[in-house]
Amino acid sequence: WPLGFFPAILMVPFVLVFGRDVPQALVSISLVVGTIFLLYKIAKSFVKTSSLALFLSFSYIFSTAYIMVAILPVSWYFAHVVATFFIVLAIYFTIIINRPVLAGIFFSFAFLTRLSVAFSFSFFVLFPYLFIKEKKINKIVEFLIPVLFGIVLFFLYNYFRFGNIMESGYRYQDTLFELEVNRSVGMWSIKHFPANIYLLFFKVPRIIFYPHSYVIRKIVTDPVGMSFLYTSPILLYLFKADLKNKLNQISLFATLSTAVFLFGSFGLGCFQYGYRFA
Repeated sequence: WPLGFFPAILMVPFVLVFGRDVPQALVSISLVVGTIFLLYKIAKSFVKTSSLALFLSFSYIFSTAYIMVAILPVSWYFAHVVATFFIVLAIYFTIIINRPVLAGIFFSFAFLTRLSVAFSFSFFVLFPYLFIKEKKINKIVEFLIPVLFGIVLFFLYNYFRFGNIMESGYRYQDTLFELEVNRSVGMWSIKHFPANIYLLFFKVPRIIFYPHSYVIRKIVTDPVGMSFLYTSPILLYLFKADLKNKLNQISLFATLSTAVFLFGSFGLGCFQYGYRFA
């Protein structure tokens, strides 16, 4: 299991109460509902009407590649749900209720679930620097303390499993033959950029024809992935964003930092509706 250990920690109280047969789906859907609520509260502070805020928060879950992650509580997707919930919670305690210590704790929970989340780190450091008038350095330090503790836990977890603080387990993961070939090129390599970018921006649905004809029988999703233009056209609104707005600037910078890491990943997020790393 190369992903972070926090989802297992999160499940421990439920296992203590309900036993090992606790339905993970109930925990997952609770986090999905919690994410919608937090997104609604965040959006409501920026838009004029509650209905638009609700539309945006609903769209994030049900009009993107997230929908498959939300409804199938298998362990890999569950990790996405957990990481998303806690990164949104960290954002909430940064821009709605400014509590840097809580933001740092929840950010740590997120990257101890999916390491790629760590690359959004800049948002939480730049926000107090740009938008908090007093005690900026104090706010940044308050955020950093739990994050540094989380980093130490991450390294200890790797060391006790593999004797190497930098080894998370991807090197030993049993996976698809194609992904094993990808990994032989490098777990992270610029050579993986074209495939990831293709899946996110250009991959089209599969067209199924009637036998021995070019008459279309059905159009289906491709399990390898699909362009956000088909799964998440609402994201086209990003191109209308005010790039002079400092909050938009640090949001885009954090997002692009995460994207650069993901574009170099050998995994491609296979078995997905859309491009689930989005």
